[in-house]
Amino acid sequence: ATSEFTFESWVNIPSSAAAQSILRKTGDYNFFIFNQKLYIEIWPNGIGNSTWRQYIGTQNITHGTWNHVAVAYKNNIADFYINGVKETISSFNPGSNANTENLGIGYSSIYSNFILGELDEVRVWNKALNQEEIQTNRFKNLTNSVTGLVLYYDFNQGIAGGNNAGLTSVFDKSGNGNTGTLQS
Repeated sequence: ATSEFTFESWVNIPSSAAAQSILRKTGDYNFFIFNQKLYIEIWPNGIGNSTWRQYIGTQNITHGTWNHVAVAYKNNIADFYINGVKETISSFNPGSNANTENLGIGYSSIYSNFILGELDEVRVWNKALNQEEIQTNRFKNLTNSVTGLVLYYDFNQGIAGGNNAGLTSVFDKSGNGNTGTLQS
């Protein structure tokens, strides 16, 4: 955990009650959708301990359509955003954990399940974006010169509308070289 962060993505989730992980690092955190709500789970001392916490938003995510979702954390306050609309979750404390597991995007390694829907424009920041930044940036293709952007997958590899089954990598547009491995 850091003193502040933002996770954001565009998601299109079919009508389903199953938990849909957007970003998950087992033993640290899980940012996901379940029953049309945004969730974030935190294991500040690693998985399997009594300090596990879960925070649930109250706004509904519309199934079967694209929604922009984000969570921004700073000063023990977490803000959830759905399509730029803010909801504050107070008394949020991610703790600290140095888990070295890879970050899963659209995948939960602990439950071995892939997201049932679609993801696009996945971004991780080392700063808490405010509502104006969330609203402004959600429609932009960013460059690697944006301060605080540490991971950015726009999933624009391959041929639009073509057969891209042979692609095995997704490239990090943040400039930090975090190339991801695509799995099916």
